[in-house]
Parts: sequence; C-alpha cells; structure tokens
Amino acid sequence: MPQERMTRWLGRRSRATARLLTAVTALGFGPAALGAQRSEPPRVVFPQDLQARVNGVGLHYLDWGGTGDLMLLLPGWSHTAHAWGGIAPAFTDRYRVVGLTRRGHGASEKPIAGFTIEALVDDIVGFIEALGAQRVVLVGHSFAGREMPLVADRLGSRVAAIVFLDAVYDWPMMGRHPGTADINRLMLPPDSAFRSHATLEAWYRWRDPETWGAVAGVTLRSQTHLTADGRLAWQLPLAELGKQLGWMATTGTDYSAIKVPVLAVWARMLEPALRAMRATGYSAEDQALLRRWVTEVDVPVKQSGLAALRRAAGPVTVVELESPHLLTWYDPVRIIAEMNRFLGGLPTPSGR
Repeated sequence: MPQERMTRWLGRRSRATARLLTAVTALGFGPAALGAQRSEPPRVVFPQDLQARVNGVGLHYLDWGGTGDLMLLLPGWSHTAHAWGGIAPAFTDRYRVVGLTRRGHGASEKPIAGFTIEALVDDIVGFIEALGAQRVVLVGHSFAGREMPLVADRLGSRVAAIVFLDAVYDWPMMGRHPGTADINRLMLPPDSAFRSHATLEAWYRWRDPETWGAVAGVTLRSQTHLTADGRLAWQLPLAELGKQLGWMATTGTDYSAIKVPVLAVWARMLEPALRAMRATGYSAEDQALLRRWVTEVDVPVKQSGLAALRRAAGPVTVVELESPHLLTWYDPVRIIAEMNRFLGGLPTPSGR
C-alpha cells in the first residue's frame, strides 16, 4: 500500500506512526542480494493450521510439532506465522515449534480496538498458557522485538532464552527521521500490482529474486485478501491500527526484565540492497536515497537498540550478517546454524 495513502488515512496526528508502520511493512519484503554465496534452504514442511481463542480474539497459529519445551515464533509486523516455514522444521527434534499470527494479521481476527502493546503481549502470554507450556524459547523477527521483552517480564523464569532476528531497534530514533517516510516509495509495490495474486507475486519475484520462494509466496497470500471488486488488499486494517499505535513512534523498548541468554542477529542491508537495485534497474538517484537511509537511519537505529539491549540484559550474543531484513528467507541455513550454536549452549533445566 503506497505510503501517501496510508499517511492520508492516519491523519496528521499519526504521521510518525504511519512512517513506522509503512517502514516495518516494507522491510518485510526488503531488497535482497543477487549473486551472494548462500546455503540451500531446507525443504518446506507443512504444519497443522489451527486457531486458538485468547482474550476473546481468535488467533491463527501453525504447529510444526516436535517434543520438548515450546519454541514460539513471532513474525514481524504485517507478516503471519507462515513466514517461519523455512526454518521451523529444523528445531522439532528438541522443541515443540509453533508460530503465532498476531491479532489483526492474516487469518487471526481483526478487532477494531485493542492494539496497545499491552494487548498484544496479553495475547502472546495467553496463547502460551493455552498451549500449557511451562517453558518457552521466544524467537521473533522485526516488530516482535517490541513484544518479547514484555513477555519475558510477565513469564519470568519460564522463558528459557530469547532470539531477536533483526528485531532490535531504537524505535523513537527511527520515527524522528524523515527518511523513514521517503524510503517506502522504493520498497512498497505500486497500486497496479494489486490487480491479482499473480501480478503482486510477479512484482515481488522481480524485485526480490533471492528471497522469493515457496515460503515468501505462502506468506504473501496469507497477508492479502480479495476485495469486492476483485483486487487484492492487505489483510491489516491499517486505518484503524494507525490510530491506536502512536506509542510506536515515541516509546523505546525496555530490556531490563530479560535475565536469560539472548541471541541478537542483525542485518547489515546496504550491499545486498544496492546489488538488487542495480540488477532490477532502479535509478542512481533511488540507489543514493537508499544508501543514505541505510547509513543514516537503519544502521544507527539498530546499533543504538543493540547498545540498549547489552546495557540492560544479559548475557547477549550479537551476530552481524550482510543480509536483507528477511534473514530467514535470504539464508535460512545460516540462521538455523546460528540458532543451533546458541541453543546448544543453554543451561539444562534442573531435573531434566
């Protein structure tokens, strides 16, 4: 959805929020590297497609099965549980692996209220309780980095570890920078792409050839729906959400409740993004705009967030990857390896 339409919907009082929403949504299908040396992705395994009633709201989730503690996969803003299909099966030998679609997204119900951070965290905690999980490893991408520290605060020692996948940001810093709005023009599809599933998928396949695949295709379908006139639209009710999410642009993330091991993998996006833009014919002016945004906004925002995480939580392992924002689509095998290395070093709970 074009940024100017979203900004018009949300109105003057919510423009900082609109910039954040569109930036996070756009980054969900960020430019990918061409010609990079990467491992082959694992095969796609189809999970159980289920619903749970939590806090009066129907929440969609995918269950890949497995035994052991719960590994709960939380997608980024605008994404659904389907986004985890490339890595989830790799952990079912040690965990019960489940991906949750937050309220307002995909096949979850879309209430017109209740999009405070407290409500989103209540949903996650309530869902964990509904599954009967005693211990959980939280794994989150992008926006989920806002939710997981608060879940850790609520559940205390029941959280065994937290994995942030390009999910640590200084959100107020991002909201203050005008370049956050400018970059959306380069990342979001034009209106003409919403004529059908085929045209929208073709646009993303053209723009993101190295992250496009079965998982991306299924996720994109889960993010959209057909309107009465036969066109596609995003599942997210952005007009209503934007009115309730003003806290995104003004409130930082408090990591002080995290007392368990943390893995934070962050994506250094510049070179992959520029290679993709050159290959797909973006102008030199557009490439320069993206370079400025990554250099002046994306990297400082992530580094400031990581510094705050290191100061407040611990122990924290930080891994930097040259990758687009969607690390699990770009190089799932590398992400699986980093997570296995981290998870293998976790202390064994007493009595097990």
